[in-house]
Amino acid sequence: MIIDFVRHPKAGGNVIKGREDVPPDTGWEDSIIELGERLQSFVPIDVVLTSHLRRARLPAEKIIEYFRDKGRAVDLVVSELFIERDVGYFSGMTFEEFNRIYPGKHPHEHIFGLDEILGGESQVKVYERIDLARRRYFDPYVPSSGGLIVLGHGWWINHCINYMTQVTKSYNKIPNLGVVVLEYDGKIAREVPFK
Repeated sequence: MIIDFVRHPKAGGNVIKGREDVPPDTGWEDSIIELGERLQSFVPIDVVLTSHLRRARLPAEKIIEYFRDKGRAVDLVVSELFIERDVGYFSGMTFEEFNRIYPGKHPHEHIFGLDEILGGESQVKVYERIDLARRRYFDPYVPSSGGLIVLGHGWWINHCINYMTQVTKSYNKIPNLGVVVLEYDGKIAREVPFK
């Protein structure tokens, strides 16, 4: 089975968002349709999974609309299990504020590597949530020759990829609307190139 992890469009400027519910910036609609076409030509899509946060949910709904317009019955699942990591103390902080406090560090890499976050979600809790998402939403599709799209959030996607490929603490900056594809056999996943 193929899982296409797609990061949401750019949203909210240079602010650490975490679980803040900000809509995607304007101008993403055409790009998401083109991406839907590419993903569908790569592997038939069975379901699109996302969180309730608008920056992920609205593009997921647009992809579903595209598939339905093309005559494909694709389900949309919105679940709390796919929500971004709670970054607690860092939520709402601008990149400039972060750089004054942590000079020379990039916010995404620094926060990703933290086991605990003041007022936020520990990595252990993130991995427990990912394991539940895997069992509830990924494993039932393993015999399928089709695929899933997870339209999600950068930290969550990185943690999920690490968990499923059993790589420890590797951070990969996924661009907005970037795609990472995993082939998953029900036990372990491996990254495969996306054409």
